[in-house]
Amino acid sequence: FPSHDNSNNQAKSNIEYLAAVPRESLAALYASCAALILPSRWFEGQPMTVIEAQSHGTIVIAADSANMRGMISHEEDGYLYAIHPNNQLNEVISIFEARSNETKDALSKAAYDRFLRSYTINQHINALKLLYHFESRAKNNSGDLSQTNSQD
Repeated sequence: FPSHDNSNNQAKSNIEYLAAVPRESLAALYASCAALILPSRWFEGQPMTVIEAQSHGTIVIAADSANMRGMISHEEDGYLYAIHPNNQLNEVISIFEARSNETKDALSKAAYDRFLRSYTINQHINALKLLYHFESRAKNNSGDLSQTNSQD
């Protein structure tokens, strides 16, 4: 969505469908969007598109799935829509467009805050340290058990 216009008649004309976008153009594109729609019906592990959008405070509208629920909190920092039994994307777009600019700004801030909490380089480093800490403890504990068992 290129704007925060509340007009339902203009909502559909505000949607711009894009193919691949050069990486160097993404920041400006995210900054100009009111929201990004990720309409994938397929399992998406942890799409960089969502992380990149949130890093610019762009609200993401995505198909509801377990992994998207881990990345987007419905109506808190983005929107999730059901695809089964009926695809509800149009309804969620209408709900989004009807929100006040104040609400959209709050959603945008929450999307950026989620990025800061979950996806910065420091978050990644801390997660790796935690993983290695647990792996190291598990290895040390299993080594202790094998030494104990060999002494029996």
